[in-house]
Amino acid sequence: MTDKLKSFYDNLYKANPSVFGTSSLEFLKNVFQIACPLVGRALDVGAGEGLTSQYLAEQGFIVNAVDLSECALTTIKQNKSVTVHICDIVQFEMKQSYSFVFIALVAHHLSEDTFHAMVRKIQNNTVTHGLHAYRLFTSNSDFFRQSSGSGFYDNGMALNALYDQWKIVFDEKVIGNAATQDAQNEIRHVVFQKL
Repeated sequence: MTDKLKSFYDNLYKANPSVFGTSSLEFLKNVFQIACPLVGRALDVGAGEGLTSQYLAEQGFIVNAVDLSECALTTIKQNKSVTVHICDIVQFEMKQSYSFVFIALVAHHLSEDTFHAMVRKIQNNTVTHGLHAYRLFTSNSDFFRQSSGSGFYDNGMALNALYDQWKIVFDEKVIGNAATQDAQNEIRHVVFQKL
């Protein structure tokens, strides 16, 4: 990811620390009602202002929160169960295995090749029966239609192919309004379990 993107998110969070609201947190709570994740280590990719990282810590997880924006993660730096990593997920060095991985609205910032590499990396660092929960824009969204086509937008098949040896625990599509511009986006919520 670029310095331009980091600067964009730093400025966005400086102007409004809760710019993205609670929709990722609501999805995460829903995942816990449906799937009962194994408590252990959690990785929160695109942690933003830290609502999801804090929730994971409250559920008993030891959390690694990864976000590109230093301004976004300032609210969770005081939580002893959350370790903050200010970096691109591609640069993040995974030293542990995780029982739960949460990836919210990050894929569209990664090229398809980079996204595939990230998925393989986190899959290799996930315990048996561990869960991966995604929120990602689909190819049926305004962001996709307005993009240069360089990011990963789920078409319903590409992500499933990466998880062909995993079980789909939950899968739905919702419509969300963009926080930063006038756009309606189809967002896929999907949870995979490692077999």
